[in-house]
Amino acid sequence: MTFQDKLKEYIKDLMGLELLLSDWSNVNKLPLFMKKKYEFYNAELSNRKFLVMLSKKNDEISLRSIKKHIKQLSKYTEHPNEIVFVCSNMSNYGRHSFIKENIPFIVLGLQLYVPFLGIAFKERIEEKYVLSVNNISGSNYSKLKRVREKLTPTAQALYFELITNGTINRTQMEIANNIGISKIAISRGFSLLEEFEIIRKEKIGVKNIHSFTHMGKPIWESIKEYLINPVETVIYIESDSLIEFIQGSIYKSGETALSRVSMLAPPRTDTYAMYKSDWDNLEKRPRVLPSIANDSVRVELWSYPIPLLDGEIHPVVLYLTLKDHEDERVQSFLDDLIEKYSWDSIISTNDGIEILVD
Repeated sequence: MTFQDKLKEYIKDLMGLELLLSDWSNVNKLPLFMKKKYEFYNAELSNRKFLVMLSKKNDEISLRSIKKHIKQLSKYTEHPNEIVFVCSNMSNYGRHSFIKENIPFIVLGLQLYVPFLGIAFKERIEEKYVLSVNNISGSNYSKLKRVREKLTPTAQALYFELITNGTINRTQMEIANNIGISKIAISRGFSLLEEFEIIRKEKIGVKNIHSFTHMGKPIWESIKEYLINPVETVIYIESDSLIEFIQGSIYKSGETALSRVSMLAPPRTDTYAMYKSDWDNLEKRPRVLPSIANDSVRVELWSYPIPLLDGEIHPVVLYLTLKDHEDERVQSFLDDLIEKYSWDSIISTNDGIEILVD
């Protein structure tokens, strides 16, 4: 995985947003020593454009050097005050120094500080903190406002893995491979579920043993307000494309899936779901239609790998995709999904979270 991919994954895991990167056209105008030290990319996050400079070195670069390099770089960019330094390693002292000097930075897997976007996130805290840019003046900062957030896509994917397959005699690497995301992302997911008091951790010897803080139906009650709708984007493609392009990585979703497990009539246009990363990685993507058509299907692109139960979309995740549906019949069938789910089959033992199979 490239450094750029790691950066995108970190932003996606932390914020649930897609970071877009593209080549920066002015790189050849820079001195040779800067091109050896950094990679430069145009970046866009939530419709805000800026420039990132990625350190090629694992060694920490001094604040003095970074300030000097940013000043030189600012001559060649349309956003001289919106340059973000990205690295894989920075000391605690260094991070505090960068914040004091109001220099935007990202340390992969540890901290994100980008005040011009109006955000200052730090991992491994119970709640996320949002810093209003209107209150920044020199080195004087207002107190961070504490805001309770939703789960990240990774933490939510992990939650469904735990209630489906448990953790007994499984390593984080095995869980990561089963879901289809990195071990680092899974580790952050465990931390976030702990911080939201969904699971607890007990260290026994060299092992971390995880268990749910609630049993039975309260497992759902304790987390439902923090769960996000996994649908990131909806597109329409020709129905023939399902077999030709994406067979095996797409699943029935929405009202189509609900009609298979309830008395709801099938919709006129079928709905399917696909992990957005799988769609992005297709060598040849189906043609996206400008709007719904007679021979089209609706495709939901999800923000995390699709949790399955018996080869179908997990019923609780299906609930999340439709919970804001205006049809009262749909809402009635959705309530049945939650009530009929085998919450009592999920138990926590001294060895961890276990799923009982009938």
